[in-house]
Amino acid sequence: METWDDPEAPTLVSRDYAAVVGEGAEFGLLPDAGGGLVVADAVVDLGDGRVDVTMRGAGRFAEAAFNGYVLTFPVTCTLLLGAAIDEGATTLPLAPDALTVTPQALRIGVAGLPYGPGDRVGVTLEVADCPLS
Repeated sequence: METWDDPEAPTLVSRDYAAVVGEGAEFGLLPDAGGGLVVADAVVDLGDGRVDVTMRGAGRFAEAAFNGYVLTFPVTCTLLLGAAIDEGATTLPLAPDALTVTPQALRIGVAGLPYGPGDRVGVTLEVADCPLS
């Protein structure tokens, strides 16, 4: 998670978590107050060419220039070529520009959105042939 109005002076940057992609969820985020912010209770699952975030709690994401999920992939080649919101798997009203893709990272912006238990964000990924090991 990251929250900032100025990326050079972020309000919140969660610590890195390394996960092995496999069956089931890769990691979960538990509510944790810090700096006046509460991290939304969610489960993140990476699958074959996709990412799914499922909310377990209810609330509203804080307003900011960027507030959302940041998934980084520690590779030296171009891994991500693109990403798109999976409208059929997404229940949150994401803005058309909610996704930002770089060769090694995906950002999913959710600033200001309300969420409830079971709300989801589904993202399809265009992945390059990049060896991960």
